Amino acid sequence: PTTTPTTIPSTTPTATVAPQPQPAAAEPVVVVGNVVGAIEALDTEQAVAFFCAQREPEMRAMLDNAFAELAAMGLSQDQLMQSFAIDLQDLQFQELSREGNEAIVRVAGTMGLDFEAGVLKEVLKTVTGASGQELSDQELDFMVTMANLILARGVPLDADITLAQEAGQWLVCDDLDFLQDLFQLPLP
Repeated sequence: PTTTPTTIPSTTPTATVAPQPQPAAAEPVVVVGNVVGAIEALDTEQAVAFFCAQREPEMRAMLDNAFAELAAMGLSQDQLMQSFAIDLQDLQFQELSREGNEAIVRVAGTMGLDFEAGVLKEVLKTVTGASGQELSDQELDFMVTMANLILARGVPLDADITLAQEAGQWLVCDDLDFLQDLFQLPLP
């Protein structure tokens, strides 16, 4: 289809710019896949960009608070991000419903964490030291081994994610409780 150039107001002589083609509004399943992909890639900025106006500030505040707590313990965001990778396996996305401006997409699969042992050991040493605990290298090595054994196997992921349509775009309008499950794995 042909489009009319857009005129941009300016203090200089009028400039005419050809409009850029706009991507078609992504379907809810695609949006959820993009959010999950950004989370797996640890791209927090990209993940937050897929949230609705109601939830985006909450998600941004949650991340900012989490990183501020880490900083208070002497850990940087980069240091933490280098210590692990999110491992998503056998993911399936299914649109369960769509009514008006709301849709629900189910995500199923397995979610785990893979840790870089040396970096995790330093992170644990910093965290335990900040809380007043001094652990031996043997204790830290044991904690790293246990973390890898437990978290690498993952937890089942089965979540229904609510999306809202804003300005013609589907955006996640959910708090993503399933992410909390990953960090609340029971110890053997």
